[in-house]
Amino acid sequence: MLQRRREADRSALANCEPPAADSLAGKHPDLWEFVTRTTWDDGATRQPGSFTVFLDEGKLKGCLNDKDAGLVCFVTAAGLLELLRKLNGAVNDGASDWRQTRGEGRARNRK
Repeated sequence: MLQRRREADRSALANCEPPAADSLAGKHPDLWEFVTRTTWDDGATRQPGSFTVFLDEGKLKGCLNDKDAGLVCFVTAAGLLELLRKLNGAVNDGASDWRQTRGEGRARNRK
């Protein structure tokens, strides 16, 4: 059953530490790093990415949102475990179909 919408206290999110690594980190390390890493190797600040899982026309789909680069990528799978595997692969494989977001990405604001 769906719960009613609740108002969230967003003030606690401002100084939030990344969650401790768990089974997601062990089984899908690239996806975990994508959503938790806050710096690049050179120490520059990185805006962590996000992923969303949803059902569309009877198919399970996932969306990766690379907030730092202003890019999104969608994948489709038959089940949740397969979807997580595909999302993990899409983070670094270089073959996935990444596209510009419609919103204002950080990459667009660089000068």
